[in-house]
Amino acid sequence: MFEKIPSLKDFIIYVTPGILICYFGLDIFSYYKSSGIKTDEISTNNTLSFIGILLSFVVGFIISQVQIIIFNKIKEEKLKELRTINETQKNNLELKKRLIELIKSVFEIDGKDIEKDDLIVFYCLNFIKAQANEESQIFIDRCNNLSSLAVSSVLPVTLAIWDLNLKIGFSKSTTLGITIIALVFLIPILTRIAINFRDDYYKNIFRQFIVLNKATNS
Repeated sequence: MFEKIPSLKDFIIYVTPGILICYFGLDIFSYYKSSGIKTDEISTNNTLSFIGILLSFVVGFIISQVQIIIFNKIKEEKLKELRTINETQKNNLELKKRLIELIKSVFEIDGKDIEKDDLIVFYCLNFIKAQANEESQIFIDRCNNLSSLAVSSVLPVTLAIWDLNLKIGFSKSTTLGITIIALVFLIPILTRIAINFRDDYYKNIFRQFIVLNKATNS
């Protein structure tokens, strides 16, 4: 029951960002306060390392979820558009027609325009989870996980830039300025990466749905 806890998804989205947030956050705190537990002390102490990993998971889970919720809210309309058949199949009209026919047949949908329905993709996703093998599901989820990783990387990367500036020896004002400038470029880049992976995620769901139906009918 618990053999897959923590899962690869947990490690990618929560543990890794959490470790980076705690590491750089503690390093920055120690720099300004010149006291407290140092990162070197944690890495050389097994008990502190274990506690640190557990704490990193909790911190990573909370902060990553907050960042993902904010991203989904800000980009809500864009994500709804990405989920539609119109958007995912805009470059392949023949595949689009075949997909619509399959969806209407499998889910017994009559007389409904489903091309702009952003919820249809979840019908297909549930179908895939019921029919596809584990490898296919992992392949599809990979893009969604990488999208979430891009979103949850904003704070860890920001802290890393901040910490690096302090180690170089820049003044507080210079460090703040460089960090703000980095954020101006960082947020649009990570947002674009997240959207691209989410776009691939929805496209892969529809592709896998078609493949599964071909295999079933052959």
